[in-house]
Order: sequence, then structure tokens, then C-alpha cells
Amino acid sequence: MIENDHQYQVTLNWIKEFEETLKQLAEDSTQHEDISPRLLKAEEAGMKSIVADLREQVEVYELKKARPARSVRARRAKAEAKSQPQ
Repeated sequence: MIENDHQYQVTLNWIKEFEETLKQLAEDSTQHEDISPRLLKAEEAGMKSIVADLREQVEVYELKKARPARSVRARRAKAEAKSQPQ
């Protein structure tokens, strides 16, 4: 889970690295004749899964940053104000 802007940037860099590696694997598929096609497909699937997980983490962090932070105390005070008769 991404907790701060530094981790966010590192995660974006990892996504970029994985995507570049996937692109190279696709372009250089004929150069991997000594590696089993099943192994290459498994490696590709694994990297795609990691990229999907990282993208989800980025999305969650971006949503957290987009909404204003509210403290527990502020939420509790608002809830109490609603529950009191007027």
C-alpha cells in the first residue's frame, strides 16, 4: 500500500520498468529460443499481474489524495451534532 508521495513515485517508476520489460519480451520473442514458451508466458503473466496490482495501489493513493482528509475528531463531532435534538 502506498503511504506517501515518495512511495507513489517509486511505484510509478516500477510500473514503467515492468511495462518496458514486457514490451521488450514481446519484441524479442524470437531471441528466446532457448527458453520454454510456457516459461516465457508465465513470466509475462506474472509481470502483468504485478503491473495490475501496482496500478490499483496508485489508483487508491490518488483517490485518497483527491479527497480532503478529515480527522477522527472532526467526524465524531459532526456525528454527535447530528444526533443531538435541536
